[in-house]
Amino acid sequence: FFLRSFEANHMTPSLSNSRVVLVIFIYTFLLLLNVVSINETCETGGYITHLYWNDIDIPLTNYKMEYDLDSLSVTFDLDLPYLGSSYLTDINSTMNDSLGTTYILDFGSLLNVNIEQAGKCQNRMASDFESTAFKEFWGYSETPNINGHLGSKEYLAYPPPSLYWDLTTINCSYINYYGEFSWFDLMGCSDYDDMIRYNQIIINNDWINLTGTFYVNVVSPFWPDSDYGYYRVYQILSQPFVIAVSSVVHVLGSTGINLMTLTVIAVYKEDADNDFTLVLLTETADYLKLTRDSSSALIYAPSNAGNTLASSDFDGNPVNPENTLANGNECLSNKNFICSQLWEIDATNIGCTNGGLGTDFSGNYALTFTPVCRSTGDTALDSYCANWLTAHPTLAATNGVALNTDLVWTDDICDPIIFTVQFVAAMAFYDDGTFSSPVADDHLYQVGEDTIYVQIDTTFPDDTLDVFNVEIVE
Repeated sequence: FFLRSFEANHMTPSLSNSRVVLVIFIYTFLLLLNVVSINETCETGGYITHLYWNDIDIPLTNYKMEYDLDSLSVTFDLDLPYLGSSYLTDINSTMNDSLGTTYILDFGSLLNVNIEQAGKCQNRMASDFESTAFKEFWGYSETPNINGHLGSKEYLAYPPPSLYWDLTTINCSYINYYGEFSWFDLMGCSDYDDMIRYNQIIINNDWINLTGTFYVNVVSPFWPDSDYGYYRVYQILSQPFVIAVSSVVHVLGSTGINLMTLTVIAVYKEDADNDFTLVLLTETADYLKLTRDSSSALIYAPSNAGNTLASSDFDGNPVNPENTLANGNECLSNKNFICSQLWEIDATNIGCTNGGLGTDFSGNYALTFTPVCRSTGDTALDSYCANWLTAHPTLAATNGVALNTDLVWTDDICDPIIFTVQFVAAMAFYDDGTFSSPVADDHLYQVGEDTIYVQIDTTFPDDTLDVFNVEIVE
């Protein structure tokens, strides 16, 4: 319709001249759009890129890495040349056997790996290469613009993308990879055997950082159709990244104490199944309370290098842990200045290896919250809290605040009986270190000023297990 309209609107007395102009226009128009004619393919039209490994150069024409701090996620968007076969030198050389060529996008480098053993977050899936001849790994279509010829098991140089990636054709010459990863996705990125975690959690007084590197590599076999376990690799991109969550453990309240604290106070299970519950206590001063929603994060970094427990083993990310009180997000006591809240984390199907690591929950637990003011019934106090949040806008930002705490907890006995033994304890509070004068039941301590002296009397059962090396950890 467009071309007919063009001819009708550009009629001249010389019909032959108008046809020449029209043919030139059509040819130029098709070249600009990179559209192949009926009698040619992307290959025969010269639109597919062929590399020469002795002089390789691949421009990255379009690349974007963007962070979404609301969802703690990162996206990768890149256009890449559509590659056909590559050659050792040039196509006219006596050593001109063609080599298959593919792209590998991942968060780990390609050192000492088998090409078919794709990592957990790679653009390729290991299942597509199982029971497949090596020479089939490198097949590509001469018509990637045809539906089904890209991202197909028929052409494994551009196989079906994995869960995190989308693969689309731009034209005969370019393709697009688009990947989206949440914080928890990135923490689970590993090699084929799940032995090496690519991305790391680094925690300091100010930030909880998830760090890693995104790689884009062009890969060919060392020799045509033969797998020697070595590959020709050209790295197009090596991009470090950091997703940072601000930590507020150093922020002081109006009385000079930590404004917000987080502590793990219990690890237990109620039956012989491998399901555990962790109970965490948060305490918040200055008439604040903490809330969580679907954008909140739970981040676990094991302290033992051999521990395979990960954030994904805890149920309900990111909403879990839940506030244990029925009214939700409220305080344990009626003392308005400090709000104490309990939160539960459920960990399911956690095995215990007797004589090995056992069950190990040791590590750093970081959670994000949104602080809000509680209704105290006192207009002056409510205004004080509201003004405090206004003066600290970063604490009420979309991502809220992050609290973290360390836990040392290991069960290397692997006997359910240790979770059924009942320990009876009584706690008493005293005025000083002599522990001679208990305080009254209604005694109130001054936050940030008083020292609290506590005595705990515990009765240990004598018909089950021997208990020793017991100490109180503040």
